[in-house]
Amino acid sequence: DLESIILPNGARPAFDIQGDSFASLPSLWQDINNQRSLLEPLIRGIGRVELVGHPERTIAGTAFVCGARRLMTNRHVAALFTQGVGAGAQLQFTPGIGISIDLKEEVGSSASLILEVTAPALIIEEWDIAILETSELPAGVIPLPLSTVAPSQLEERLAMVVGYPAQDPSESSIQQNEIFRSVFDKKRLQPGRLKGFAKVPSFERTVNALAHDCTTLGGNSGSAVIDITSARVVGIHFDGQPLVANFAVPTWELATDHRVTGAGVDF
Repeated sequence: DLESIILPNGARPAFDIQGDSFASLPSLWQDINNQRSLLEPLIRGIGRVELVGHPERTIAGTAFVCGARRLMTNRHVAALFTQGVGAGAQLQFTPGIGISIDLKEEVGSSASLILEVTAPALIIEEWDIAILETSELPAGVIPLPLSTVAPSQLEERLAMVVGYPAQDPSESSIQQNEIFRSVFDKKRLQPGRLKGFAKVPSFERTVNALAHDCTTLGGNSGSAVIDITSARVVGIHFDGQPLVANFAVPTWELATDHRVTGAGVDF
C-alpha cells in the first residue's frame, strides 16, 4: 500500500478544493480556516500528473511547483514515464508517453490549467522524489515554500495533504465512498496530524520518514504535506501502512542535498 486510510470512520476527512480554495471547515479544523490566506497560494501550485500513451494509466499521481520551472513528485510516479536515475543526460522520457500537469481538476468544475513537462531534471536514489522541468508558470502560480528545518514538537502538529486521491482496490470501498463521496481523482484537502518519524523501506533502502495520519489513497503519491502553522511544505507523501501511518520525505533532508538545490528547487 502506497497510500492509506489511517483513522477510519471519517476521523480524517477529505474536503473539496474549489476555485483554488476550500469552504469553511468544521471547528476541529478551525486553525486551517484561520490560515486560509497563506494556504491558498500553495493550493494553486499543486496539480494532477496526467499521461497520454501509457498502456495502463492516464493519471499517475500528484506533483507540485517547487521552483521557477520545476515540479516535485515521487520517483515511483516518475518511473511511469521516465527512464534512468541521476540528472541531465542520465535521464529521458519513456518513448511514446506524453506527460502534463493539470493544476485544476476540481470537483464540479471542468476548468483546466495545464503545465507542460519538458524534461526530467533529477531522480535520486536516496529518497522517493523526482524533479521535473516544466514550461513557464502561469500567472498567479508560485513555488510552494519548502521547510529547511524540522518543526519543533512534530508529534500531533496540525498538517494537511493536498492532492488527487484515486479509488484504491486495496482499501475498504465503504470507507473510501464515505470519505470521498464516491468521487475520485479530484483535488482534495486532507487534514490530519504529524506523527514524528518512522523507519520505512524505500527503493531497497531504509529511510527515516516523516509520519502523518492524513487520509490518502492511490493518486496522492507526490502530494505536498503542509504544516498549517508555518504554511510551508514539510514533506512529500510517498507511502503508507493502513491503520498505522502514512509516510513522507522530509523537506529539510532535501535542503542539504546539493543535487536537489542545484536542480532548481527553491528552499
